[in-house]
Amino acid sequence: MSYIGKTPTPSPLTSSDIADGIIITDKLANNAVVTSKITDATIAEADIANDAITLAKMASGTDGNIISYDTSGNPVAVATGSSGQVLTSAGAGAVPSFQASAVGGKIGQATFSDQTIQFNTNSGSYVDTGIKVAITPSASNSKVAVWFAGQFNKRTGTGNAMATLYRGSQQVVGGRGLIQFDGQGSNSTLIPAGFSYLDSPSTTSEVEYKLFLKVESAGEVAYSAYDPNSHSSFLAMEVLA
Repeated sequence: MSYIGKTPTPSPLTSSDIADGIIITDKLANNAVVTSKITDATIAEADIANDAITLAKMASGTDGNIISYDTSGNPVAVATGSSGQVLTSAGAGAVPSFQASAVGGKIGQATFSDQTIQFNTNSGSYVDTGIKVAITPSASNSKVAVWFAGQFNKRTGTGNAMATLYRGSQQVVGGRGLIQFDGQGSNSTLIPAGFSYLDSPSTTSEVEYKLFLKVESAGEVAYSAYDPNSHSSFLAMEVLA
């Protein structure tokens, strides 16, 4: 068969016809290499420059999630916590999680009342002395530690008196009270008084702690604040759960 006067049709170019390492980037058209021409799972870590992947190139996630690693070393999202929670480690081999802050036993706030109230009673029932302190707990599971210090004097008689703590109109201490004043001695006997008590008001509303006083039998003895220069002090502190 003669090919005179005809141009032979070249055979298609195959990869075996191209020597290794001779095609340079200048010979590739812009956008010539498309996704369909890249074999899946063939791009290795070494093919990606350091700091090349930006936040914009990461897959979307859930607001508030934090990326950690599971026990196999694979990336895992830590679920978003609630307001006020802190990220807490569960130790090696476990994914961290958001938990309530472990602040138990810390003092959240303190209020102080220093008074020079003069008070007198001969009642056999508890009577409000007017000596008080108020506090507003920040959480309903907080406790309130109350401290009282003051001075009283016996006015008449030889009997005893009792003092106790009220929260509003409710006595928070059962039994006879927190302080017992000995009625023996002269009627000018100075009697220092003090107590501490840990209360559970279970509220976030303001609570008022008051000192109530009574004598053991009506008319037997009277007690009063010592004098205008003698201070009665109340301290209330919120103890966080």
